[in-house]
Amino acid sequence: MEMIRDEKTRTWAIISHLSALIVLLGIPFGNILGPFIVWLFTKDKYPDVNDHGKESMNFQISMTI
Repeated sequence: MEMIRDEKTRTWAIISHLSALIVLLGIPFGNILGPFIVWLFTKDKYPDVNDHGKESMNFQISMTI
């Protein structure tokens, strides 16, 4: 993966990974829903976030299984 240079893109990429922690609030499958929601709303605007969102969801689904 190449380095992200834009600050907003980097912020959304970090949010897509950290949003998995929403499961700690007691929301069932929040570890998958958090990254999915971030990815859904930012995938078209930020191509790098598209990649990070997919990675985060893939990891969370694998860990859930």
